[in-house]
Amino acid sequence: ADTVGVVAGGVEQFRFGSNPIPGGGGANLLINGSMAVAQRGTVTGLGATNYVYFLDGWCHYAGYGSAIRYTASQDNSAGTTADSGWSLKIDITTADTATTANLASAVIQKIEGQNLQHLQYGSANAKAPTLSFWVSSPKSGSHCVALYANDGNRSCPIEYTVASADTWEKISVTFPGDTGATVPPNDSTPYIHLVFPLHTGSTYEGTAGSWQSGEKYATSSTVNIGDDAANNFYLTDVQLEVGSVATDFAHEDVGTTLQKCQRYLTGFTNLGANAIITAAGTASSTTRATVGFWYPTTMRAEPTLTATGSDFQLSDGASSTDMTAFSIAEQSHQMIALNCDVSSGLTQFRPYWLKQDGSSNRSFLLSAEL
Repeated sequence: ADTVGVVAGGVEQFRFGSNPIPGGGGANLLINGSMAVAQRGTVTGLGATNYVYFLDGWCHYAGYGSAIRYTASQDNSAGTTADSGWSLKIDITTADTATTANLASAVIQKIEGQNLQHLQYGSANAKAPTLSFWVSSPKSGSHCVALYANDGNRSCPIEYTVASADTWEKISVTFPGDTGATVPPNDSTPYIHLVFPLHTGSTYEGTAGSWQSGEKYATSSTVNIGDDAANNFYLTDVQLEVGSVATDFAHEDVGTTLQKCQRYLTGFTNLGANAIITAAGTASSTTRATVGFWYPTTMRAEPTLTATGSDFQLSDGASSTDMTAFSIAEQSHQMIALNCDVSSGLTQFRPYWLKQDGSSNRSFLLSAEL
């Protein structure tokens, strides 16, 4: 045998062989499968633009033409049914009942190639990963989930059945190993996308259970989750692991999950009035100070900044001056130095720190997403 498993109460608890760290803190190829981290908060108006992120690690795939729009938020309606206290809620706000071929709308997570080397894709020893998750769908019947390898443009949709609408159910499916794949790049670029389709046309429909060319995220019998603005779709405890058996969800403390997420996104949302953002920097003139800080963890790449300069101020402890704009002076994977511009009023060579202005709910985000 390639593996040895230990079963208690009818559930596999440990496995030695294909999963060297079974059942905790290492088996899951995904991040934030518990939906415990939501640094962006609630995100509205999703559906028109590709790869817009909401809960950490999870984003929208727009495809072509689907009119579906939705709000994504962190939710706790699963209660004690699922193992985690949080779930991802997809609240359809604009429906689309069209059956045009070239339509696609989906929730996805991308995985770096360097985290998938042990799958041995592209070789005769390609391994079969198993996906398990809890789902509550507004529809009963045939649903799909898929893996898509963007290198080589190959995909594998798998069907699963929801027995009852609006009811939490645990699902597990096993994907075949892809012997015909392009070998995953051993770097930080994305290789596999995990795809939960909301709405697909025939262009995105393929054969269940096999790897094939193209973006095939569903089958012809897959329900349209986005056909009614009253529909809500929920996911939690999403785990992708090597091997043909779904083990218990690999729980980890929220601090560990947050650190994994901060590789791709760090910063602040929903900041309270006058919250301090950085330690002190120095004014180089009466209109500019440069401040900097270290990221909580090494980021995947040099991040991009999303913040509105006029939402912030520079303070020397005695008074605060309204900012007008940000620009990046220097950055790396570990830290950033920001130019903070004002109209006038700074004292050259005086130390200043960056803070939020007197309003609430400002955001300051640095993103190195896939």
